[in-house]
Amino acid sequence: MTAAQLPAAADTLQEIPADEEQAIRKMVAGFGAQLRMVSLLAPADILSRDMKKAYGPYVTGELLQQWIQDPSKAPGREVSSPWPERIEITKIQPGDKDHASVEGEIIYNTSSGSTHDHPKVTMGIARQPDGNWLIDAFKKE
Repeated sequence: MTAAQLPAAADTLQEIPADEEQAIRKMVAGFGAQLRMVSLLAPADILSRDMKKAYGPYVTGELLQQWIQDPSKAPGREVSSPWPERIEITKIQPGDKDHASVEGEIIYNTSSGSTHDHPKVTMGIARQPDGNWLIDAFKKE
């Protein structure tokens, strides 16, 4: 799934069960905590290594490869300060039984505290065959 193919609002699922929503929230929080670990200004070989290590547990292999091939579409640290601290979820929208859409904001931090710049993000989330949820689409606005 590409960013242009983010899941639309639910047609068949009215709500996400609480345990599944908690799993999605935990996965997005883990991913958000890794954003500062990936410097988008690093040389290509280091960037690729860092993306695989930091994002591998949270995104599909296809999305990871897209980011490695075109880092301009990847999230991460663009300058030394401010740096991305976390993703704050504002909405989880169910899709079909194996998909959801998550809207949120990237919260940036500096040595003197949080900034006012909170770019919005939308993520497509897909349940994998093993039952885990992974990000399969990402769009930063």
